[in-house]
Amino acid sequence: MPAHSSFRWWLFVLLLLPVWALARSSTALDVQADKIVLAKHLWYWQDHSQRQTLAQVMSQPGGWQRQSHDKPYFGYSDSAFWLKVDLVNNGAQPLARVLEIAYPLLDDVQVFLVADQAPVQQYRIGDSFPFHQRVIQHRLLLTPLTFQPGRDYTLYVRIASTSGLQAPLTLWSYPAFQEHDHNRQLILGLLYGALLIMAAYNFFIWLSVREKSYLFYVAFVMVYTLMLTTVDGFTFQYLWPEQVWWNNRAIVIELASALFASMLFSKNFLHTEVYSP
Repeated sequence: MPAHSSFRWWLFVLLLLPVWALARSSTALDVQADKIVLAKHLWYWQDHSQRQTLAQVMSQPGGWQRQSHDKPYFGYSDSAFWLKVDLVNNGAQPLARVLEIAYPLLDDVQVFLVADQAPVQQYRIGDSFPFHQRVIQHRLLLTPLTFQPGRDYTLYVRIASTSGLQAPLTLWSYPAFQEHDHNRQLILGLLYGALLIMAAYNFFIWLSVREKSYLFYVAFVMVYTLMLTTVDGFTFQYLWPEQVWWNNRAIVIELASALFASMLFSKNFLHTEVYSP
């Protein structure tokens, strides 16, 4: 090859390097940020059979759709849904991150961190498994991820559940997550505390006046509070961490009980037997 042709070829390669770097940075999220909400960066694929493996999903040439909602939600479905996003650590040091799925009612969640077409980290969590099996003991679905410097990754998340299929995914640094979780727990504690104070206050009124409507109101508030703590994952963590069968059905029973208690309260408080026989 003549010298001038070789020079032109290398010059062409050098000119393409910034373009390649720009394209790479535009498709892969840099994980150096303390908080990355992944929702609008996700692609999803629906597995109607619920039998596709990671290798089969990775080889899918098409069928992936862009997720555009603030919180990925797929309704109630017998299908499994695969989510994916490209990530990269552009820093000079390894980074430890935690992936948060802020919906604890998902039955089966599989997380795969893939590099060079091979999984380097993988986890399986969800409320179909005893609580002690979680790699991070938390009411929400959390998995630890480690990103080596200068390496490209693809994160795959498979979700399947009999409850609503939603996957609010956020990638956190550990200090940022701990601060956020502390503030969130404080707000939830104030909410639950206020509900319990209302229940206790009305219970003491019932002890004084023996009016049944107060007792039914106490029952409603207590069951409603229990339902909220189940939705938030606290009951599975603290009350029945090994009772998988019950945990998957508790929310339905608690909701029905709350509605029944509210009807009893309304009937007695409004005296419907007198005014609307």
